[in-house]
Amino acid sequence: MRNLKHDTIVELLSFSESRDHYFLILELLEGGELFHQIVKLTYFSEPLARHVILQVAQGIRYLHEERGVVHR
Repeated sequence: MRNLKHDTIVELLSFSESRDHYFLILELLEGGELFHQIVKLTYFSEPLARHVILQVAQGIRYLHEERGVVHR
C-alpha cells in the first residue's frame, strides 16, 4: 500500500500497530467525503457525474493493471 502513487488514491504515509489496534497515517485530503459533497449539491449533473466516475475508474485501472491489486 505504501507504494501506491496515483492522483485519485489516498496515500498511506505510515503504519504502526499495538496489541489491540492498527494505526494508519493517511494523506490529508480536504473537501470531505464524496457522498457528503453529492448530498450538499442536491443536484448531481451528468457532466459532474462523468467527471467523478472517470476519476474512480482511473484509480481502479491503476490498481488492477499497473499494481496487480486484486479484490473481491
